[in-house]
Amino acid sequence: MNLSRTGLSRVGLIVVVVIVIILIAAGGAYVAISSVKSTTTTTSSSLTTTVSPPTTSSSSSSLSSSSISSTSSSSSSSTLTTSSSSSSSSSSSSSTSVSVPSTLTYETITTPQFLDPTVDYIGYDLGIMNNIYEYLIWYNGSSGTETIPWLAQNYTVAADHKTVDFNLRTGITFADGEAFNSTAAYFSILRGFIIDGSDPTSLGGYGPSWIVQQLANTSLSNVLSGQSQAYNEPWVNEVLAENFVNITGPYSFVMNLQHYDAAFPYLFTTWGDPIVAPEYDAT
Repeated sequence: MNLSRTGLSRVGLIVVVVIVIILIAAGGAYVAISSVKSTTTTTSSSLTTTVSPPTTSSSSSSLSSSSISSTSSSSSSSTLTTSSSSSSSSSSSSSTSVSVPSTLTYETITTPQFLDPTVDYIGYDLGIMNNIYEYLIWYNGSSGTETIPWLAQNYTVAADHKTVDFNLRTGITFADGEAFNSTAAYFSILRGFIIDGSDPTSLGGYGPSWIVQQLANTSLSNVLSGQSQAYNEPWVNEVLAENFVNITGPYSFVMNLQHYDAAFPYLFTTWGDPIVAPEYDAT
């Protein structure tokens, strides 16, 4: 009888232990399943936040990027897109705020002497003035020997080499808005004759005037005659009386030559009386 009771007690104890083990296992399984569901929900929520269009502020984008940085590769791709978008916005706003400079200042090893094309033609000054003033005749492209009409539409040298007929281009204006025409050509060429190589510091110097004066009365040139000129009103009237430039129309004139030079086109390129605006020069 005692053995029977002992056996039953042991069986009962085993049953109780088994039930406890089953309950513990069931509880652990429930906790594990709940955790998996929670993780899945969080991941899904994070992915949804990442895929949505970047219409939120930069701070919210940064937060969503941080929360999913270790979730998946697709999350990292979305983060890069957001950063690029933010960078573009910053670049755009930065470029619109930069002001465009209106002046250019640069350092050189020398300084210009006289920036007047009828007064000076040394190398350094000439390099500047050739980017400011235009000529009746100029070189064709990069050629240093072939010349073409430039401000002139065309020109014709007479068979006897006594006259040259010039027709000028139309629709050209100076920087101050003044129109380029035959009056501007007359003024520029005769201005060189009257300045006669003078500069602000001396009269009758070795400026570029003599280059074109070779075609006219050389006795009125300081350089070509080797004699000092009077530079008074009678002398000026004598220069004008040569009638070296005779205006025949708004955009045409005749050049009357006393001496012809086979290098005629080259006398009017680079050094020979570039065209200046009469009204601007008078001020």
